[in-house]
Amino acid sequence: MAKKLLESGERIALQDARNLAETGEKLRVQSDELKKLKAEIRAARNWTNRAKKCNTQQGSVHVNDLEQLIEEHDSLLIELPDELEMLKQATVGYCICRRPYEGFMIGCDHCEVSLRNYISYFDAFYFLDD
Repeated sequence: MAKKLLESGERIALQDARNLAETGEKLRVQSDELKKLKAEIRAARNWTNRAKKCNTQQGSVHVNDLEQLIEEHDSLLIELPDELEMLKQATVGYCICRRPYEGFMIGCDHCEVSLRNYISYFDAFYFLDD
């Protein structure tokens, strides 16, 4: 079963991968496929930990870092939809300092840019064109 899964390139849920690995261990199977499956489970767990450490609610990570994690998810055998959605949501809005934010930005907590300053900056360039 694990060989078929690995060759197909299909993605599976983490719990399904764990169940397959546990079944292989209970049957005392020693195969390259089982080793690969366990490595994929470790990679998924590592990715999940890194995604959670991003602290997207605090806005302490750059959008580029989030996008890199999203790309890495695409290379995993194991699907992690909840964590992936959390990262995607955090990339929806961001300040000009490239820190993500959620909702309507009045002021950035990291770079001290306020919406008022940003609008004034835009207005200055707009009126220069006239």
